[in-house]
Amino acid sequence: MCVSTLIRLFTVLLWLLILPSAAQAAPVVTFIVGIVSAISAFAASSWLAGAIVRIGIGLGLSALSRALLPQQSRPGGLQTSVTLSGATTPQSFILGRYATSGSLVCPPMTHGVSNEYLTYVIALGSLKGQTLKRFAVNGKWQDLATTSHADYGSDVTDTNAGHLWIRFYDGSQIAADPMLLAKYAAHPDTPWSSDMVGTSICYAVLTVKANTTLWSGLPTFRFELGGIPLYDPRLDDTAGGIGPMRWEDPTTWVPAENPAVMIYNIMRGISLPSGETWGGDVAAEDLPYANWAVAMDACDEQVPDGSGGTKAQYVAGFEVRVSEAPKAIIAELLKSCAGEMADIGGIWKIHVGAPSLPTLFLTDDDILVSETRQLLPFPGLEQTHNAISTTHPDPELLWEATEAAPLSDPVAVAADGGRHLTANLGLPSVWDDEQIIRLQAAWLKDDRRWRRHSLSLPPRWVAAEPFDVISWDSLRNNYAATQFAVLSVTDNPMTLNQRLVLREVNPNDWSL
Repeated sequence: MCVSTLIRLFTVLLWLLILPSAAQAAPVVTFIVGIVSAISAFAASSWLAGAIVRIGIGLGLSALSRALLPQQSRPGGLQTSVTLSGATTPQSFILGRYATSGSLVCPPMTHGVSNEYLTYVIALGSLKGQTLKRFAVNGKWQDLATTSHADYGSDVTDTNAGHLWIRFYDGSQIAADPMLLAKYAAHPDTPWSSDMVGTSICYAVLTVKANTTLWSGLPTFRFELGGIPLYDPRLDDTAGGIGPMRWEDPTTWVPAENPAVMIYNIMRGISLPSGETWGGDVAAEDLPYANWAVAMDACDEQVPDGSGGTKAQYVAGFEVRVSEAPKAIIAELLKSCAGEMADIGGIWKIHVGAPSLPTLFLTDDDILVSETRQLLPFPGLEQTHNAISTTHPDPELLWEATEAAPLSDPVAVAADGGRHLTANLGLPSVWDDEQIIRLQAAWLKDDRRWRRHSLSLPPRWVAAEPFDVISWDSLRNNYAATQFAVLSVTDNPMTLNQRLVLREVNPNDWSL
C-alpha cells in the first residue's frame, strides 16, 4: 500500500476515533484542512507546478486533449538547427537519440601549405557520455571508414574521402586534442593550450581539406547523437530491480531511449558540471518503484517494427537546453508515450499508453444517492476531434520537422456533420514513424470516449487513486463491465466520503 493511501487511511481512523465528540471535531477539521492546504501550497510552489498535477482537479481529458494542452516548449524540429557561436548558446545535452548542429568553440582555424586545411571545433553537449551515431556535411549523412588519419581522426567514405575527418570526444577526456596543440599552439587569435581539455564537454574536431570541386563554400554540419547515461531503477537490485546500477554511482548508468526513464531522471534531478541540478529534487521514495517500473516496462514492450521484427513501443529523444523549464520537457516526453502523471499526496505516479486492467468494481448500489451525481455525455464542438495531424523530426531528413500522414475517422466525420475537426499536434520528441502511426490511431479512438462521471462513494473507497481503472455494471446507465479511469479523488473531511471523477476508457483503442 502506498504512502498516500496510508495517510488517507490514517485520516479516516482518526476521524472514527474522535467523531463521537462534537467538541473535538473542529480541531480535527482544522488539522485535516491544514494538511490539504500544505499539499496545495507545495504543489503551487514546486518547480513542476501547473504542468501535470491532476489529483483533485478532475480535468477529464483524453490522451489527445492532454497532448494538445499548451506547453512552454518548442513546437517541433531541431533546437539547434545551425552551428552557433559558443557565446550565444546555452548549455545543452541530449536525451535518448536526437540531433544538433552544436556551437562553435572558436572561429574556424586554418593550417598547412597555403592554409589548405580548415579546422572546426564544435561543442555538442555540456554533459559527458553522449555518443556519436553519425554526422552530416552540407545536408548529406557521412559514412565513417574503418581507417583513421594519424592527426585528424576517422576518415569518411564516398566523395569526401581524403578531404574530411572527424575526431569525437564524449566528455570523459583528460587531455587536450593533440592535433589542436600541434597545429594551433601559436595561433594569433585563438592559441590552443594544454588546459583546453573540455572536461565533461562533448565535442567534435572536424578537419576539411580544400577542394573547389567538393566545397563551394564553408561546409555546414549536423550531428546525430546518443544521449547521456541515465539511471534506471529496474537495473538496481537495491531499489527493487535486478542489477548493479546505483543512483549514487553515475559510472554504472547507461543511455536510454525510454521516455519514462528520462522523466524519472528529470524528477530526481540531473547534475550539471557546475554543481547545480537541472530538474527536480524528488526523493526515490516519492517515485514508487512498483509504479514507475510498470511504466518503463510498458515503454519497452516489444511491438512489430513494420519489417518482420520488433522494437520498443515508445522511444523518445530531445536536445535539452538547461535554460528550459523541466516541466515543459516532461510534458513533451509524456506525449511520446501517451503518458500522464499525478501528484498523490506528495507521491508522484505515472501511467503510459493503454489503460490498466480493472482493479476496482462498481455497481449502482455503491453510489451515494444523498450526494450529487454529474454526467457529461459529450464535449462541445470545440473539444471534438475526428482527424489528427502531427509534425515531428525525421532522422532521414536531417531531423528537420516534417508532417506525418494525417489520419481521420470517416465514421466520426459523418457523425460530426461532415466537418473535419482536426487536432494539429507537434511531437518534437518523437522520431519513429511507426510510433507516430500508433499514437495517432490510439489518440483518435480514445478521444471519442466522451462519458465523464462525477460521483460520491463511501469511505471504503479510500484506496481509489488516479490511474486506477474501474469496471462498472450499471442498469441506470446501461453499462456492462464498462471501464472507467479514475481522473481524480477528493476526500471529504466531514463525511469521509470519496468524490471520484471518471472517464470512459477502452483498451481496444490502443490495439492496431
